[in-house]
Formats: sequence, structure tokens, C-alpha cells
Amino acid sequence: MNERIQSCFKGIYVAVLAVVIYAVALGCFISLMLLVISMEEGGSLSSLSLGMTSAVVLLSQGIGFTSGSFLITLIPLSLSVSLVLLIRALAVKIGSSWFGFLSGLVIWLSLFAVVLHASSYTLLLPLGLQLTCIAVVFSFGYLWALLPRDEFTASKLEQFQHTFSKTLRSSIWLSLRVWLSAMVVLLICGTATVIVWIVLNASTMGTLFSVNNMGSGSRIMTTLATLAWLPNICLWAISWLSGAGFSIGSSAQFSLWSGQSTDLPPVPAFGLLPSALEDDLMRLLCVSVPTVIAFILGMLVLLHPKGFRVLQQSAKQHSSLLSIDTLKTFLYPALSFCLVSIFTALSSATAFSLSNGALGSNKLAHVGVDVAQTTSTLVHSIALGLAISWVLVLLLFCARFGLKWFLEEINNRADISHSLTDLSQDELDDNASMQHDHDENVHGMDNEVHDNNTSESTASKRQQQGRVISGTSGKQHGTEAFNLPTDSNPHSKEEQ
Repeated sequence: MNERIQSCFKGIYVAVLAVVIYAVALGCFISLMLLVISMEEGGSLSSLSLGMTSAVVLLSQGIGFTSGSFLITLIPLSLSVSLVLLIRALAVKIGSSWFGFLSGLVIWLSLFAVVLHASSYTLLLPLGLQLTCIAVVFSFGYLWALLPRDEFTASKLEQFQHTFSKTLRSSIWLSLRVWLSAMVVLLICGTATVIVWIVLNASTMGTLFSVNNMGSGSRIMTTLATLAWLPNICLWAISWLSGAGFSIGSSAQFSLWSGQSTDLPPVPAFGLLPSALEDDLMRLLCVSVPTVIAFILGMLVLLHPKGFRVLQQSAKQHSSLLSIDTLKTFLYPALSFCLVSIFTALSSATAFSLSNGALGSNKLAHVGVDVAQTTSTLVHSIALGLAISWVLVLLLFCARFGLKWFLEEINNRADISHSLTDLSQDELDDNASMQHDHDENVHGMDNEVHDNNTSESTASKRQQQGRVISGTSGKQHGTEAFNLPTDSNPHSKEEQ
């Protein structure tokens, strides 16, 4: 029970301290600005400081007001963001809990209910919407500090995450990162565009100061006061870069193709607004800024080791181009990019709606952008950049797979050709060996025949020689050779 009471008191402390710090700081600035203007222009404006402070505090929470012919609903987003950050910082420093949130919200509404009742200006919204706007501001700042540190929220979020697969959870978180990165880069580009406008049109703003006969102190204080609407102008600059443009009521239209301004009041800040671009190439570069940002972020998330790692996965797996693994490799990035487009549409519509407002009831009844047109243009540009990166990586994946398949096919064919060459060489060697054996056999048979013939001839010769030596020849049986004819010895016995 003591912990709950302490938590409630902490929430009350956060609410009271945030109101005091914010109102006192803003009241001091407004009092100083009115004092300087009074000293330079004459008259006494210090009595208006309290009523104007309460009106600006309410205006920073989305509650417009009117006084006579003066009407304003254009929210100073710099003050709104400062108030939210102040509430978050105090909640983190003092401590946050659900009981503290409820008690702090009650005290916050109670304090501003008194401010609403005591306001000297006519407030434009009904009481219910006024309290809703006030509650949203405090809730946003306090819950921003509470939810990331709350154990109950962390456990529920973990249970919710387990209902999805790991790859799907990773795709959702990557889509959030890409969306936040794209929004931050677009805000940086919008701020840079506003700085360029200031540099190029500073002389025009100085001319308007001279037209209004404003002294140096008044110029400085009004310039500082204009910074309260700097985020609004940055959002208008994003719309201007995307090609949708913005308008200052019905008197002026500003885009890359036109910079018409007629019958605008001599407000020095209006002198900073841009003129049309004459160079077609510059217009093309400006229009392509959101697409280029989305393309770069898409390539990073597709190829980075902490992203989808598409090409690294293709090097490790995917034996077939048309497979389930390949489908999953590109299906999850496509889902992530669709979520980025949805988040961009929701956040852009909300931000551009908050940046719009009115500075009067007639010609200046609408100041800002066309929310539907600007959101559609920006989302189309972001989606186009992401789609181009996705298609390019898909083509790289197919080209890499095709090259890998081509090299493997060449290696396989080279191996087959080498195997066939070795087989043919072996067959040729076998045939040559068989032919050599055959030739040797034939040669051996010829030698045998020759030897046989030689031996037979030798035997025949020897037989004939034997017959000669033994005195036989043919049918004579060896007797006729030694029988001499009668007239072979003509000498008589006596002579012998």
C-alpha cells in the first residue's frame, strides 16, 4: 500500500512540476518579448503577458483561440515537443508507474481545467475535445517513460512476440527501423531546405522588418518567437520537396513549379517562403529525394549483415532458383517494405495534420499542406524507392545464381570431357597393346614356321648328304655308284 501511495505522489509531482517549469519559462519569454516591443514601439503590453502565456500553453496542446479579429489554431510544434520531452524527462527522473500515471493525469487535467476556465481568450474547441487534447499530451510524455521500463508491458510484449516466428519478428523490427530512419532523414532534409530558404530569402525578411518599422530588439524577439513554428515549416518543406507543395491560405501557393503570393500580410516569417525553381534538373533532383532515401535504406536493409542478408544467404543455400527458400528470402523483405509504407502513411498523415492550422478566418483560414495529396505523394515516393531496391537485389540474386550455375556447368562438362579423354586414351592403349601382342604372336608363328621349314630343309640336306656318303642314290640302294662300266678301264690286266 505504501508503494502505491508513493507512486501516486510521484505522478502528482511529475504533473505539477512539469506545468510549473513549462509555464514559468514560457511566461518569462513572452513577458520579455512584450516588454521589448513596448520599449521600441511605445505603449504598454506587459499586462497581456499572463493571458497570452495561458493561451500559448493551451495552443501548444492543440487548443486554438481567438480574440476579436485575431484567430490562430496553428500549433507551435516546437513547444509541443518540448512539453512532451519535459514530461518524459521528469517521469524518468522521479519514477513512473501505472498508479503514478493515473494520479498525474488527474492532476494535469485539474490544473488545466482551471486554466481553461480563467482564460481571457475565446477557445475554439468544445470542452470535451479540449480535455482530450490536454490528456493526450500528458499521456504521450508519461507513457513514453513508463512503457519501456514496465515489467508487465515487457512480459506481454514478449508473449506477443512468441506468437510469431523468429523471421517474421525480425522483419517487423527491421520495418520499424527503416521507417524511423526514413522519417529522421526526411526531417533532416526538411530542416536543410528551410536553412537554404533562410539564406536565400534573408534579404526579403529584412525588407519586411523595415516595412513594419521594427527595431532591432523587436526583430530579434519576433524571430525567436517564430522558431516555435519551425517544425511546421520543416514539414511543409518536406511536402515542397516531394512535389506536393503547401499554401498560406488562399493567397499563396508554394511548390517546385510555382511560388505565387498575393495579398499576404507583411509578416516577416512569410518572407522566407520559397519561389519556384526554374531549372528542370533541380526540380527533378528535389522530387527524387524521398525515392533516393528509400532506395538507399532498402539496399542497406537487404544487404547488411544485420538486415536480411539476401546475397549472403544465396551464397550458402538455394540449390534451385525456384524454391521455397528463395521465395522466403524475398517474401519477408517485401512484407517489411509494405509495413514501412503503411507506417509512413499513418505517421505522415498525423504529422501533416498537426502542422496545419489557421491564422485567420478568411483568406488565412487554412495554412499548411493538403494532407491527402502530400501523404499520397510521399508514400508513393517511399514505396517506389523500396520497390526499386527490392527488384535490383532480386536481379543481382538471379545473376549471381545464374553465374554460379554457369560456372558449375562448365566445371562439370570439363570433368566429363576429361573423363572421356582419359577413357579414350585407355582404350587406345589397350588396343595398341592388343595389336602389339597380336603382332608378336604372328611374328612368333612366322618364326616357328620358318624354323620348321629350316629344320626340314636341313634334315633333307643331311639326308641327301648321308645318302651320298653311303653310296646310295635313289633306287640303286648304293651299289650302282661303285659299279664301273666295262669300258671304263681300257687297260688290260697285263698292263695293270
